[in-house]
Amino acid sequence: MKESTVGVFSLIILATVFPICVIVAVELINYPWKDEPPGFKRIIVFRVLSTSGQLLLAHMILFTMGNIVKGTLGELGPYFLEACRPNVNCSDPAVYSHFIKDYTCSGDKKTINQARKTFPSGHASIITLSMVYICLYVEVKLKLKWFFLGKIFTQFLFMCIAVFVGISRVVDFQHHWVDIFVGFWFGMTYGVGTAYNTKLFLRHQDKSSKGSESTYSIVS
Repeated sequence: MKESTVGVFSLIILATVFPICVIVAVELINYPWKDEPPGFKRIIVFRVLSTSGQLLLAHMILFTMGNIVKGTLGELGPYFLEACRPNVNCSDPAVYSHFIKDYTCSGDKKTINQARKTFPSGHASIITLSMVYICLYVEVKLKLKWFFLGKIFTQFLFMCIAVFVGISRVVDFQHHWVDIFVGFWFGMTYGVGTAYNTKLFLRHQDKSSKGSESTYSIVS
């Protein structure tokens, strides 16, 4: 069975450590080094810890929900036969043109159990959550006007990471395409939801002399 291009350890680094580093970097870039208000350092630390904590909480919720769906649906992965190693001799004429229902798996039980739970892709959903969130975080928080094109390119690279991880799961025969697409959808939904939960986007009342009207704006 082929080894994963992006293993569990690599996924943890990409989905948790890397986004936290991006959050810290953006906060440092925005830090008012010349005119530092009193107690502002503690505010920055609180922002980083609060934002990172909510992102990790979103990962825990998504991981739990993903396992519930996997346990409920139990779709067989592309490598199931290799993991199962059924006690069936395909050279036996008795099994020709027959759909084999009765067989016993002789492979590793843990691997077989994993091969029965591939929908949706946990790798795709987890990495997409992180990449979508930090794309929104950079869009909202990074306020360097001269870095406009650079910001778009950076966000593009973030999404490329998510796509690469998803494609690698198909290339490694770990998941079907539908597993990846549903994983992307799960991750995107949770990523946007986490962005709103951390109040990246707030609704403000724009009051003017002509009256009050509700507008949506992006704030720091």
